[in-house]
Amino acid sequence: MARRIHVPVLAVGETRLDEAQAHHARDVLRLTQGAEVEVFDDEGRAACGTLLIAPGAVAVRVEHLDEASAGSSVRLTVASAVPKGERADWMVEKLSELGVAAFVPLATARSVVLPEGRNKRQRWARIATEAAKQSRRAGVMQIA
Repeated sequence: MARRIHVPVLAVGETRLDEAQAHHARDVLRLTQGAEVEVFDDEGRAACGTLLIAPGAVAVRVEHLDEASAGSSVRLTVASAVPKGERADWMVEKLSELGVAAFVPLATARSVVLPEGRNKRQRWARIATEAAKQSRRAGVMQIA
């Protein structure tokens, strides 16, 4: 089974990986030059690719896109108040694994935790991406 690599937009040709994805592929998964990987993007497209490793850069070469790989036509959006502590991270992970298209964190009249701050949104986006890799879902859940 090929390892999954996330890119923001999937296209034919070479796509350079961002530092986090490059580190994950090269140092964590210990993939080598020429390794076959499955590449997927935020919109649900997927393709087979070849890993290209050079000093200071990691890229994926995609020969052709599988047009049938786009996600389902049903798009589920969940809007919810943000739970306290690590339960918010857990909720984002599980919503992503279940195939939810978007999560909208709400600030309600009785909210204890407010969905503020850039770091929280970035962490949730990272969690949603990792959950998409793990569950082999099409696309990445968007965090509003």
